[in-house]
Amino acid sequence: MSSTSQNPSESTPLLYPTSPSVSPTAHPTTTTRAKPPPPPPATTVPRTSPSLLHNLLLTTAPLAQIGLLVLLTLISLSLLYKPANPKTPYLLFDLHPIFNTLLLVLLVQGILVLQPTGKDSPLEKSRAAKWHAHTMGGAIAFGTAAAVVVVVHKIRSGIPHLESLHSKFGLATYTLLLIQLLTGVTQRYIPSLYGGEDKAKAFYRYHRMTGYALILPLILLTIILATKTQYATSVLGLRTWAVVLAAVAVVGGVYTRIRIEKFRRARNVGRPARPVETGRASRV
Repeated sequence: MSSTSQNPSESTPLLYPTSPSVSPTAHPTTTTRAKPPPPPPATTVPRTSPSLLHNLLLTTAPLAQIGLLVLLTLISLSLLYKPANPKTPYLLFDLHPIFNTLLLVLLVQGILVLQPTGKDSPLEKSRAAKWHAHTMGGAIAFGTAAAVVVVVHKIRSGIPHLESLHSKFGLATYTLLLIQLLTGVTQRYIPSLYGGEDKAKAFYRYHRMTGYALILPLILLTIILATKTQYATSVLGLRTWAVVLAAVAVVGGVYTRIRIEKFRRARNVGRPARPVETGRASRV
């Protein structure tokens, strides 16, 4: 039996590592995970405004569009075939009724696109106002062309002017249309003529009232009176009742969409707000 004694350090295993940096009684270190970076803020996609074309078909607008389509079809076919006298050649004067009908079509589109807009949608209202101005400008262009055509035709043919009731109402309609265009353009683009933007907006009420009460009724009445002229009866063969029905559809589609509150709001535009009275007990 060997008497050599073993070294304790060689026979007894160490319970803890002898690293000087770690104490045997210290708790093991826990690794802390780094917090993930916060997600990037959601980018808000700007909402695109819907097309203004839907304004032309809201509520009763399709009734007005049907009336315009019927009227345009009646006049176009009458000019193309001239059923009352098919042997009548095409004349420069034939452009007069078609131009006036296109005047009415554009004017009604300009009204319909602006009717549904209000203060709750300023962007849509601004876009609709521009469309309104463009369509009214196109309507005036067709009206001017129609007036030039009839004047040139009567001068060439030696026909006196302003003999029929239709021609007299037509002259009044063209004059009011021109005034309406000038007031609308200046109110929107040159408000300084009215003493500022707020005061110019106060005149919008009268611009609307003139359009609804005078301009559109006069145009429709002038077209109806055209069916009683000699050319319409002896050449085109237009039926008054058919034109009246189309006009009634236009009136029904446009006037049932009028927003009365627009006229009420316009009364207070440009007026200073009343001071709030303090010190009085509120009524119960």
